[in-house]
Amino acid sequence: MLFKRSCGWLPSHFLQKNFIKDATSRRKDIWYHFLFTLPPRWLQLEGLAARWLEGTAMYHDYKIVLKDDVQPNTEERDVRGAMLRGWRRTCPNCGRGPLMKSYLAVRDSCPVCDEDLSHHRADDGPAYLTILIVGHLMAPGLIWAFTEFRPDPMILASTFTVGCVALSLYLLPRLKGAIVGLQWAKRLHGFGACNRG
Repeated sequence: MLFKRSCGWLPSHFLQKNFIKDATSRRKDIWYHFLFTLPPRWLQLEGLAARWLEGTAMYHDYKIVLKDDVQPNTEERDVRGAMLRGWRRTCPNCGRGPLMKSYLAVRDSCPVCDEDLSHHRADDGPAYLTILIVGHLMAPGLIWAFTEFRPDPMILASTFTVGCVALSLYLLPRLKGAIVGLQWAKRLHGFGACNRG
């Protein structure tokens, strides 16, 4: 159901949440709520609405996609190969160029094939995966070493601390590269989801 009295059109869940009390005085708040709290895919506007938004101050926060200019790219990408190339910290597209410019910083583009890599959103994923893997390897190892050998607690703690740190430092950039490769292969976050004609 759409609400059409004085504010154009709005989904009925705005009314159910008591968002609209006085529709005529809250027209700006309604547009602000519509533009900034709903997912960006709702901003795939066409025609006059998109051209109107280009002239407002709100436009710089979102990328408006005109449907006439978009041609979907449906070519399949090899997910396993892209993740393996990312694990080796090379470009997920060509596998030759370096993916990282430092320990964890991903390059904006590949120096060999010029693939745009700035769209990646690995965020905390590599850290979570590193904790998951290191924890599941080290915790049983710690219990096994303690029950089997009964070493001095300081020796046990220092050995496993060094092991945890070393394994974490080894896995973190490789898992980040694998996640960037997965995002590239699945065309997530702007990795070639559409081509402009």
